[in-house]
Amino acid sequence: MLERLRFDLVAVLLVATATAGCTSSDRVEGCTPPSNEAALLDAYAKEPAIGVQPAASQRREEPKRQPACRRVGKAVSRTSVSVQWDVRRNVNEQEIQGLYEAATIGTGWTAVPARSSVRYAQFCKSILGERSILDLSWQDAVVLQSGDLVPGVVTVVVRAAGEAEASCP
Repeated sequence: MLERLRFDLVAVLLVATATAGCTSSDRVEGCTPPSNEAALLDAYAKEPAIGVQPAASQRREEPKRQPACRRVGKAVSRTSVSVQWDVRRNVNEQEIQGLYEAATIGTGWTAVPARSSVRYAQFCKSILGERSILDLSWQDAVVLQSGDLVPGVVTVVVRAAGEAEASCP
């Protein structure tokens, strides 16, 4: 249960960072976005992994673009594009990994060695000269005591790598 809550928190933070709206007053002082951020956002939006639709899923909304250096709660946003897919069934880890590996490895992404977390995968490549990361996370559907189904979700985020991220060469 604790692992599920930790995963849910990570997924929420990834999505919040990628989807929150911005105003000029939420710009973080001292933070510098990539000089080619507009072109980078366009390139991220065109990445094939953004358009990969898991079986029996429905996209929540159009992919979201997030400029860098915006205050998102206590976090600071990174240049990113994200999309979420609702899945009305439990998500098979091998199916999801296979689906996205086919869309990433064939387009120049390199898998980052798995960390201890399950239901999460990460890939790395250079896009327009910027170290970039593709974060992939998923969780199962949940049936509430009332019998209502809360769909599972697959979240795909393509983003600029942080300076301290050694996982992306």
